[in-house]
Amino acid sequence: MKKLSVGIDIGGTRTKIGIVDADGNVCANSIIVMATYPRESNYPAYVDALCAEIVRLLGLQTEDYEVVGIGMGAPMANYNNRTIDNPGNLWTPDNVNDNHSRIFHIAEDILERFENNPKLANTKVVVTNDANAAAIGEMVYGGAKGMQNFVVVTLGTGLGGGIVLNGQLINGHRGFGGELGHIVVEPAGRQCGCGLRGCIEPYASSTGIVRTVKAWLNETDEPSVLRNIDPDKIESKDISDAALAGDAMAQRAYEYTGEMLGKMLANVLPVLDPEAIFITGGLAKAGNLILAPTERTMRASLLRIYGDVKLALSQINDDNAAVRGASALVW
Repeated sequence: MKKLSVGIDIGGTRTKIGIVDADGNVCANSIIVMATYPRESNYPAYVDALCAEIVRLLGLQTEDYEVVGIGMGAPMANYNNRTIDNPGNLWTPDNVNDNHSRIFHIAEDILERFENNPKLANTKVVVTNDANAAAIGEMVYGGAKGMQNFVVVTLGTGLGGGIVLNGQLINGHRGFGGELGHIVVEPAGRQCGCGLRGCIEPYASSTGIVRTVKAWLNETDEPSVLRNIDPDKIESKDISDAALAGDAMAQRAYEYTGEMLGKMLANVLPVLDPEAIFITGGLAKAGNLILAPTERTMRASLLRIYGDVKLALSQINDDNAAVRGASALVW
């Protein structure tokens, strides 16, 4: 009987779902657009849709199978409680002025919907930070094979961090270990979705670089092909395309973003002393545009003893990387 896992990557823009075998092959996958479920009151319908997609994808399998578990990566996921706690970019309060605590019991809610499904009842469900899932994926399937000490930084809608020390994923006392996106790099700086100001996330992320470009377009008369795009429709890919085509503002935006990220990593390295740092996520697809300024700035601020640390792009930075990483949690 074939053994399969379900990998789920919940992001601010999309939820990616994949059925993954023991070798990391994605046998079937699909996407849920999060804009369909923007508010807290939409959360039950989201769980319904998620569970329906899992059942549909499993139904596409042609061999008899056993589901070993469901692995899930999500922003502000609490590994200990299997919940998603007060995510900045998911299921916002219906009343924007309502600041109540939002705890989503995602594992419990999924299992409740599967209690009468013979293939999925009482299935193992692991919930963790999306970057933690990426770190496990890198260790199982990617460039961190054989490594005991490394960090994965995810640059997507937000910025996440997954930390492995002495071969163990760091979850922390509250289940929120590795939240690198909320290291403050600019006191009194940009407002972050978490409620704080100056976190690295609103600077070094897909939304962060867009924010940078929009500010410069508004504050300067500098020529740029990005002025030909409706400011409300600019995406990080537009910026990378412009930078690759030689647009000075777009190139400078990547320089600035990489410098901010490099400063943050230089502060993290003396604490963790990793062998390597891997960068993944949508913004990482820009390759050397983001990697070069990040590495240059990071190394300029490092003690000599950390000089041999490896900074590299993830080796599983494709459309299914996060899904494979989430699925690796349950093997």
